[in-house]
Amino acid sequence: MKMSGAAVIALLASATNFVNAAEKSDRFSCSLWTSVASRALFSNTGTYATNGPAFLAMPECVDKETGFYGNLFLVAPLQDFDTGKEIDIRLGKRFKVSGLDVDMSVADYYFGVGPGPGNLYNTGDARVKVSRLFDLGDNTSIRPYGIADYKHSFTLHDDAFALAGGAVVSSKLSGLWGKPNLTVDVSGWKYTANWAPSDGPVWAANITLGYEITESITVGPQVMRTWGSVADSSDKPKSMIGLFAVVAF
Repeated sequence: MKMSGAAVIALLASATNFVNAAEKSDRFSCSLWTSVASRALFSNTGTYATNGPAFLAMPECVDKETGFYGNLFLVAPLQDFDTGKEIDIRLGKRFKVSGLDVDMSVADYYFGVGPGPGNLYNTGDARVKVSRLFDLGDNTSIRPYGIADYKHSFTLHDDAFALAGGAVVSSKLSGLWGKPNLTVDVSGWKYTANWAPSDGPVWAANITLGYEITESITVGPQVMRTWGSVADSSDKPKSMIGLFAVVAF
């Protein structure tokens, strides 16, 4: 399978059409997240996925009655398209247990790691995320979470398993122009088994400042910083800067 820029655009258009069709039913809640970033950086591995700027998108639809959801995660490098292009498909279910929010899902990742035949990798993923929301008052909340993540590389015929923990703090900055919503996601990932050279840990901070243009459209800047990497044992930090937009249907 060889992806082109036109193929990614076609997939994004198809996903958008699916979102538009699904939102006609009150049973479904859909959204489209997009971002243009200086370089695609993954918080769970501390590695750059692309060699330059990239366009990222994630359309998602949720069945509000059952909690089942599906999404796509797309990466289209704007430079050196062979390295970092990606199509992920994820299916899952979100539900509550004893006051905890549980998200269980499976996914298939298909991504490019360089030019030439044989440089498209395929990986399966199973993930469980458990979190709980605490209201701190004054339009501020915190959501601690824990993650167990298992991956099997169909290309490398090897497994990886990671445990992660973190927290998301969200606050409405009423004192600033536009009253943006500040979100800070701080996480740490440690691999107990991995096909990469290093098991981590990988620490990450992801900060967004969202301005509500309308009730359904939010835009703003995003900054991510990671320390540690599965590619090597270096703690040299990496950064990603971008602009994001979220459209809710």
